[in-house]
Amino acid sequence: VGERRVVCSVRCSIRMEAPLVSKGQRLVSDEAINTLVAIANEKWAANAARAERLRERIAEAFAAEGAGRDAGDEKKVNAGIETNGAASSSSRRGGGAKSSSPS
Repeated sequence: VGERRVVCSVRCSIRMEAPLVSKGQRLVSDEAINTLVAIANEKWAANAARAERLRERIAEAFAAEGAGRDAGDEKKVNAGIETNGAASSSSRRGGGAKSSSPS
């Protein structure tokens, strides 16, 4: 790759949709919302783990490719790898799904 910066976008098919309200009417109970939130958080964690594994594999591939370079170059390569998936989104948004059911 050399001195160029490479950007890679990865999309994921882990998703969940469930109607909770329709035409102003709540469709599910507090218990159902809590269950959906728990499932969504499991999916969020699984996606974060997958994103981290991908980041590690990319770092390993760059490190193997650059085995002939000096150690400073490898640090530059590893510093340039970021995850824009669940892991970094989670920190920007404060974590996974949260339940905020009315009292």
